[in-house]
Amino acid sequence: MRLVPLFAVAGCGLSGVEALSDDQGEDGTAEGAEADGSSTATTDAGDQGTTGHTHDTTGDSSSDGGGTTGHTHDTTGDGDGDGDGETTEHTHDTTGDGDGDGDGDGETTEHTHDDETGDGDGDGDGDGDGDGDPPPDEPICSPPLGACQSVICNNPNHGASHVARCTPLTWENNPPTSGTHFSIWAKFLVYAAPVAPGFFVHSLEHGAIVLQYNCALDPDSCATLPAELAAYKTSFGQDPLCDVATVNRIMVTPSDTIETPFAASAWDWSITADCFDPAVMAIFAGDHYAQTFENICGGGVDPTDPASGYPADCGF
Repeated sequence: MRLVPLFAVAGCGLSGVEALSDDQGEDGTAEGAEADGSSTATTDAGDQGTTGHTHDTTGDSSSDGGGTTGHTHDTTGDGDGDGDGETTEHTHDTTGDGDGDGDGDGETTEHTHDDETGDGDGDGDGDGDGDGDPPPDEPICSPPLGACQSVICNNPNHGASHVARCTPLTWENNPPTSGTHFSIWAKFLVYAAPVAPGFFVHSLEHGAIVLQYNCALDPDSCATLPAELAAYKTSFGQDPLCDVATVNRIMVTPSDTIETPFAASAWDWSITADCFDPAVMAIFAGDHYAQTFENICGGGVDPTDPASGYPADCGF
């Protein structure tokens, strides 16, 4: 995969965006419903009558009813998402607590990968996107875009192995876009406190996009940016694989580790920017939302909630 930018920059956003050449396609199937039994559903996004993004999980990309507008995502197609016919097995804890930790709190289902290739991503090509193409050896990035100087990068894949929660981890990219992570994922929420990458990288594995902001780098923006990002999650619309309370797999969290005031992550892809540019975000989400080998919504934990039992420094 190679990023081929042909951008005409106008004002604070982009106009005349012609290409982010990404030959990964949009087919590939979820390999199991992990959290709440919500496997890839037969849903005609066009019947929802929503505005913004529409999500077609049937494979027919139908979005012609109900006045829907925006992006349409086909997340089933006809491929198996592994590129080589190998299978990834998931083991689920069904002992009654649902979280695999034996504490009876009913959080959600943990899972582990048994990947014959040894790369831990379950797709046979090492990048976890189901396209059969090898990941880049180093980040391949666009030039800075728009007034926010947004840089979109396709990052090397660092696997998808699972470790025990709160295990110390290091990351090859900032923001992280793949790599060894915790066996439980963060819920797709708007957070007031930072979520550790060990949790949210697992959320990326499930097709999430994580939006982060660093108030220390631009204190003035914190008067409006958190609310702007929360409003973006709302405007993104209902994902048919998510329940009504979750809405979609957009996550918002503050961060004190990103090196720009704003950053966004999807599996193997990132944005770093001086501010939030809705036009760039629309391109990024259209290409990378729900485009993973585990296309799943539901479950997870809120690691920032004291009731979850996780110490405040878990994963940091």
